Amino acid sequence: MRQVIRKVDRNGVSVEITIDTDRMERMYTQAGGVFAKMTQKAAFDVERQAKIVCPVDTGNLANSIRAEGVAGGATRVYADIGPHTDYAYFVEMGHKTRSGGFVPGRYFMQKGLDAVKDDYDRAIRYAVQRLGV
Repeated sequence: MRQVIRKVDRNGVSVEITIDTDRMERMYTQAGGVFAKMTQKAAFDVERQAKIVCPVDTGNLANSIRAEGVAGGATRVYADIGPHTDYAYFVEMGHKTRSGGFVPGRYFMQKGLDAVKDDYDRAIRYAVQRLGV
């Protein structure tokens, strides 16, 4: 019924929350945009949680995390959430040092998603039950 896809791009880590089912068109029409609103709330919740657990040196990385691009269609609702710095990917996933060591990833975006996904799942299930489809 629901897929959560974690996408990594060149500028950092982006998280895309996706809903895609066979009955989504009917539900979305009946819901009048409720799924887009729920996804937008979930996106901002992921943003907030990621900022909380993001490692802070100057604060630039945490301040660059934004939820944007919440959009919907008949069968798909998604949000683009991620940091906008050149080094975000390395902080999220870890990296080698010049001396040959390794700095482990902090997974702040994944932790933000993990903190929100169960509530999002429950909200979607509740909405589907209320729609009666």
